This record gives sequence, C-alpha cells and structure tokens, in this order.
Amino acid sequence: MKYRITPDGNIVFNTRTEAVKVSDDDGGVIWRYEFEDASGLDEILCIEEDAILVAGYTNSFGEGSTNIFVAKLDSDGNLEWQEAYGTEDMEFCLGLIETTHSDFYDLVKC
Repeated sequence: MKYRITPDGNIVFNTRTEAVKVSDDDGGVIWRYEFEDASGLDEILCIEEDAILVAGYTNSFGEGSTNIFVAKLDSDGNLEWQEAYGTEDMEFCLGLIETTHSDFYDLVKC
C-alpha cells in the first residue's frame, strides 16, 4: 500500500487492489473510488492541480495480456480519465514522476 499527503492535509492511499481512498487525519473516509478496469494499483501521485494520478496494471483492456493502467481523479474523487498503455508483451508501472513541463508524467515500465 502506498500513500501520499494531499495539499489540504488529507491522506490518499491505494488498497493494492482496485481502489483509492482519501481519509482525514483522524482516519475518517472522505471518499473512495473503485476502478472496474484496474487489476492492481501500485503507484499514487498527488499532482499540482489538486488531482490524484494512480497507476498499476490491467488485464481488462489494452494491447497485451497485462498493460500499464493510469487514471486521474479530481480532488473530490471523480474520474477524469483512464488509459491503458502497452504492447503485446507484459508491462507494469514501476513509478510515476511529475515533470515540470505542462501535464506530462513519465511512466517507468519494464
């Protein structure tokens, strides 16, 4: 399980399955989002625009049997977009990096 602190002091974390949860500092759940198309979530990143970027893998859609899954949620837990990236081989996300150039994020994969 990975977690990050949002700019407003809440805690956002993935459950290592298909869900992301945001809690306050007392542990109360503010919101929870379950992804239907993710098979597992490995990375989470709070980005400048008060949004949350999550990454993991999917066996549900994309080119190959296992592809990188990336999604963006707004600060209220609404899905903005989700994508699968990959080839016919198996790909997994090893990390998310916020860059200083516009809205581009590097995915490190193998």
